[in-house]
Amino acid sequence: MDCFVRKKLKMEKKNSIDDMDARLKTAEEDNLWGVEEVKELGFRVISKYDLGLPFMVMPKGLAEGRCDEEVPKWEETGFYPGGMGMEVVSGNGWNTKGGQIRRYIKSGVSVTAGGAPAYDGGPHITNATFWDNRILMRYLFRGKDLGEALLLSTYYVNWSTSLVGDPLMHTDLRETSIDNTPPSVEDISAKVDYGPDGYSATVKATIKYSYEDPEVALLRVSCLDSRGQEVTGAAELFSRRPSLQLKSLEPDMDYVCKATFRDPYDNMTTIPLKFKVEKASLGKKIFQGLEEVVKGIKIK
Repeated sequence: MDCFVRKKLKMEKKNSIDDMDARLKTAEEDNLWGVEEVKELGFRVISKYDLGLPFMVMPKGLAEGRCDEEVPKWEETGFYPGGMGMEVVSGNGWNTKGGQIRRYIKSGVSVTAGGAPAYDGGPHITNATFWDNRILMRYLFRGKDLGEALLLSTYYVNWSTSLVGDPLMHTDLRETSIDNTPPSVEDISAKVDYGPDGYSATVKATIKYSYEDPEVALLRVSCLDSRGQEVTGAAELFSRRPSLQLKSLEPDMDYVCKATFRDPYDNMTTIPLKFKVEKASLGKKIFQGLEEVVKGIKIK
């Protein structure tokens, strides 16, 4: 589903990688692992790190329909569905707010790992309690469920490491195909609010989803106010329930918008959206001001 891969397929006038069986066989016969196997199978290499991670990182501007060829950074762009990331460092624990496991999940990763409580004197994180991604990819791409692939690629199971992901995730490359169906939107709403930074609107939507036809999308909203001024916003992650916030809105103004839903295969659905920004009452403005004063008070 990587747009960079699909761009090359389009240039070759193909709808899929038609020799995937041969590529899988070549990777095994030539003893290719990690990055070398990723290259052989047609995926874009994000890092030269030999495990092939991070995997399936989104390029910049995907919500706007761009497919930048520069090597993307997962911290800035996030992951496609099925994306994987892992960092084996002592501070990568669930109890640390800045831990890599939390950063990965916030960026939309599907598979990652992290330590149990990270603290001075605690058990040290090692490669032995994380999965070996070279082995995981060898099994996962050939039909094993993620849960089984994680067990097969982990040297030993230890309480100090959490493996994160849907154990039933199944990505047999011999059975995958490009999705050509645009996402179907069940509902969409815009809630206007007044806060310290002025007027804003939170746009939320729900995409039709089923076991037989799973679907997620990026959301982008483009609006024109009554004066013809444009306001835009874009969600950062693929989701079944995408949402975003439109900022710097004007009071006593009608907004006419287009909400565009783009799935990982670049199929799009655009629907209209309208809302009005009512001028906040004086009481609400005073309350918001007092709230900010309270937040600014330092308790000694």
